[in-house]
Amino acid sequence: MKNLIIIFMLFLSCSLSSQNDQNKWRVGVNLSTVMFGDEASKKVKENFNMQFPSIEISRKLGQNLSVDFIYTVEFLQSRKGVNAFKYSSFDTYLRYELPELFLNIVPFGGIGFGYIKGATTTPNPQGSLSLNIMGGATIWVSERVGLTGRIMYKNVSSSSESMASHFQGIGGIVYNFNINSAAGGEGRKRIWDEKH
Repeated sequence: MKNLIIIFMLFLSCSLSSQNDQNKWRVGVNLSTVMFGDEASKKVKENFNMQFPSIEISRKLGQNLSVDFIYTVEFLQSRKGVNAFKYSSFDTYLRYELPELFLNIVPFGGIGFGYIKGATTTPNPQGSLSLNIMGGATIWVSERVGLTGRIMYKNVSSSSESMASHFQGIGGIVYNFNINSAAGGEGRKRIWDEKH
């Protein structure tokens, strides 16, 4: 699996360096919730774990293809003692955007890899690698600002002693930089400009 991650990272590096003429970046700030199933919760001693912030940085590689980098960490607690342990992860995805549905809603899906810090509720908390799939959508309220949400399934090897496979849901606000509205004619319209 480590070899696959190295190949994936090399591919991303080549893609990023070859797309300098399409400098399109997106930054987002999200709230995150991690959900462990029954078997997983026995291992990590937790059913739900909430984090803020989950920082997202994305770069467009082509018309519908982007690469996402997501860093999740528990920096602010909603209430002291809510989480049994501090969850943190770094994930990277290749994201494919599907055609716009209606009201500027753009669905997407993707696949990627992640690194998850080991749960301190386990005897030997060591980090684990994960193979991830995800799906979600963004609703664009203006050319640059959108509300986004996604759910990710993170598959962790059963041999890991300090982490288990789980779902992670994130939702928040994204901001687009360097919108090339000329490429698509008029670019994205605001919801309130749509004809109903």
